[in-house]
Amino acid sequence: MLVGKPGSGKSTALQRLCCEEAQKALAVIENGQVDFTIPVLVELRDRRDGSVANWIQKSLRRVRLDEATIEDLLLAGRFLLLFDGLNELPTSDAWAALDEFQRDQDFCANPRIFTTRELGAGADLGIEKKLEMLPLTEPQMRQFIENRLPGQAESLLRQLKERLRELAETPLLLKILCDVVQDSPDGQLPQNRGELFRQEFVRRYEKFKPSHTLPTSGDSRRFTAELLQHLAFTMIQGDPHTDPCKPTSSWLTISKTKAEKVLEDYLTGRVETPAQNAKAWLEDLLRFKLLVVKDLDHIEFLHQLFQEYYAAEKLLALLPTLSHAELKQDYLNYLKWTEVIALMLGLLHNETQALQTVDLSLQVDLRLGARLAGRVKWRFQEQAVMLVSNQKVDENLQNELLGETRSSIAETKLLNILRDSTSSSLRSAAFALGKAGSSLAVPKLLELAKELDGGLRQTAFNALEKIGTDAAILGLLDFVTNNSDFDGSYRGICSLLAMDSDTAIPKLFKTLENSNHDTRWRIAHIISSVVPEQFSKEFLKLLYPFRENPDPGIQEVITCITNELSKKNSHLEFLITAEINYLNHTRPAMDAMFEKMRSPDCVLKLLDDFESLDWMARTGIARTLGEIGLEIAVPKLIEALEDLEPSVREAAAEALGKINSDIAVPHLLKALGDEDYRVRNATTKTLVEISSEMAIFGLLTVLRHTDYYVRLNAVSALCQIGSDLAVPGLIDLLNDLDFTDIHEKTVEALENIGNPQALLTLWQYYKNIHFWYVAKSINTIQNRCGFYNYEIAQVSVEERERKRGSFTKSSITSNDQLYDNILMTIFDSGRNIESSPKEIRSLDEESLRHILIHAVNAKYSNVAEAEAYNKGGKTDILVRINGEKILIAECKIWHGENGLAKALDQLLQRYVTWRDTKLALLIFSRNQKFSDVVQKIPQEIKQHQYFVREGNSNLKKAWFRFTVCYPDDRDRELTLTILAFDIPS
Repeated sequence: MLVGKPGSGKSTALQRLCCEEAQKALAVIENGQVDFTIPVLVELRDRRDGSVANWIQKSLRRVRLDEATIEDLLLAGRFLLLFDGLNELPTSDAWAALDEFQRDQDFCANPRIFTTRELGAGADLGIEKKLEMLPLTEPQMRQFIENRLPGQAESLLRQLKERLRELAETPLLLKILCDVVQDSPDGQLPQNRGELFRQEFVRRYEKFKPSHTLPTSGDSRRFTAELLQHLAFTMIQGDPHTDPCKPTSSWLTISKTKAEKVLEDYLTGRVETPAQNAKAWLEDLLRFKLLVVKDLDHIEFLHQLFQEYYAAEKLLALLPTLSHAELKQDYLNYLKWTEVIALMLGLLHNETQALQTVDLSLQVDLRLGARLAGRVKWRFQEQAVMLVSNQKVDENLQNELLGETRSSIAETKLLNILRDSTSSSLRSAAFALGKAGSSLAVPKLLELAKELDGGLRQTAFNALEKIGTDAAILGLLDFVTNNSDFDGSYRGICSLLAMDSDTAIPKLFKTLENSNHDTRWRIAHIISSVVPEQFSKEFLKLLYPFRENPDPGIQEVITCITNELSKKNSHLEFLITAEINYLNHTRPAMDAMFEKMRSPDCVLKLLDDFESLDWMARTGIARTLGEIGLEIAVPKLIEALEDLEPSVREAAAEALGKINSDIAVPHLLKALGDEDYRVRNATTKTLVEISSEMAIFGLLTVLRHTDYYVRLNAVSALCQIGSDLAVPGLIDLLNDLDFTDIHEKTVEALENIGNPQALLTLWQYYKNIHFWYVAKSINTIQNRCGFYNYEIAQVSVEERERKRGSFTKSSITSNDQLYDNILMTIFDSGRNIESSPKEIRSLDEESLRHILIHAVNAKYSNVAEAEAYNKGGKTDILVRINGEKILIAECKIWHGENGLAKALDQLLQRYVTWRDTKLALLIFSRNQKFSDVVQKIPQEIKQHQYFVREGNSNLKKAWFRFTVCYPDDRDRELTLTILAFDIPS
């Protein structure tokens, strides 16, 4: 997975790799060989439907291969697949097709590379090996500028100063900057990215002049800017949102027919013959390369950044007409508009509007607001940064937000913190300065690298890596060669390798020429230990120029490194060879053996012999039973979970996972706390493999178990299952300060599930406890769902529903429906408990209540609270929707008619106010004749002092409806529903 910013060269890298690999394949063919790899570049932005094989077919359309042939080549592992633009997949169907392809083991022999603009949970397809396109370093910028503008590199770099990162951190931006400077009569530099693109448009517009060879149609040139802006704006918006919580993707390509219709709609009422002009003027934009042809049917902008710039110009014109609510809900909250808004702020001359936009963005998301504060015009930045620094948050989070601005004003504040050696937020300030790429921070960061505090010094090294300037590289080289501390040298060399090994290693060797023996050997051992095995051969190539160096010290270093890397590789090759030999000799025999053992008679024989055999045999039989996979083995495997030997318990847990039986869930929950870690791990994996609703609800019931390992492994299993059903329970756990020991795993689980309902809780947690992993989870969920703030998206949903007339009925009618729907959810969940194994049925009242609450919250977005305060105490269940109380309920174990009467008294007298109208009693009957309980419930309620009348009840379902009165006002009527469940222990 190759990750990088727009314009960083991801697509160019894939195109070049595709070309190089094609040349290699041609060379193999010319030598008469047939064993070659076929490189295929698949641009994901225009893959809306079909299978991945179909996408490959389109990429190879000139070869005219049918889909069946392509599948044969995939099965043979003949392709090198280069997928460009994972973040640009236009539909959920396309995403599902790619995800399915990734999971298909039949195609795993085809190596593949993906590029993406952003990473988020689920957005990495489970790919562990990730590379990042780093910003251009200062030496790279200097060389790039010198090649395009000879003699101007130093002058241009000096003028850019703090704007260097914003205007020149990617090859595309630097190319545009050089072009603008070259064609500028006064050599005036743009102040920000928005101005850079505006000047680039002006430059291109000047070339868009009619001539004899390139004529234009009518007023085409006069409407150029408007047409590009409207088309870009429409494409960023994409399809209309049918659900604000599921925003649609932007269009990065568009069919010519659709583009003509978009422009025709815009021109209608502005010009005569809009349809004719739309067609003609679109052709002009294509002829003058302001738009480009993607294929026969589709067109696109020169680059996504140009599309975002034109959309920013359109949004700038719209801004005065937008209310604050519209700006937050329709633009600021959606990730696809973020870069557009950032570019717009760089063009906005109205200070009030600029600061209002920053203020609103801070209300949407603090980090979004901080990023946008640094994108306003320079003369507004002091006020914008002040809006960020005035946020009432923890000091460490404050530093992070200041770093997000990447403003020199914020940089000054952070540098002052670094200079204060007593500050408790040194680490966060150093981290923020590194993220901002502050070259002014280099001297102080090098001082912090000498600190004894390992966490602080590592933060300093990480910051120097991110800054990556000449000063940072030279400072680290000096630090490494003159520092006798092994840990410091180790961290410093790691940072140098991460920054730019091609540049840093030759400089490091040059520095070593005059070093003493101890220094050379220390650094040699460090280098050989930090270079990953998969890169060791490439790394050794860097040493070739130094093999002829006469300095004996340098020769010592090279020898040491070469020996160490050789050891690594030989060890790896030995392991691989041994594994292949083992599989070749033993697997066929094992397969043949299992084929004979799959009969029920054989399974029964294994079960009969189980107890009489030693632990090794029991372990083998347990594994065999799992491989065979018959249900009749489940009871014996459940017994084996209690075996005295850990290996047997581990094998039993693994086998139950392969059989995948819900019956085993309660026993597996107990095994989560096994004293042996191997058993705990196997049990966790098995519950993940089962992944049923019963497994999920069972795991939720043990989240607060007294045993740490049970809690930890329960959260771990829920994390791997990734079901939305677990979200409410995990949110509750994160809010519970008694269980901070598993909060990090809880955050990871919420990240993996990716449900945006968790965002508010995660932000509240992050504000109190500034841990990096919480920020990562927030960012991942936001990238997955496409928006920043769930509550704002929900408001958009409600407003849309109101506009559609869904709320035209009275609130009482609407709440009645919600009341009945929630009760039906509780009823269904209770029925599931009735049919569960006895271990679930035997749970106490509180645990049963939690299962019901989880069921409601899984369906209705976390609306139900446990033990919520209302009037004079804490009621068992309180459901609120849009600020209104929809249901107040008490859960009770059946203890006869008197217990029922007391439960109703408690509900009405302690927990219900005059304004509450919807109540419920949830009765769990334990080891009673249930038909008697069902008969007694209506009899007892009719005799109660607050009874008014009976409603529609259903004895077969044990569902009863009554009207009762408020204790202090008999004219105030309330609805009471009683649901009874037969749950014998």
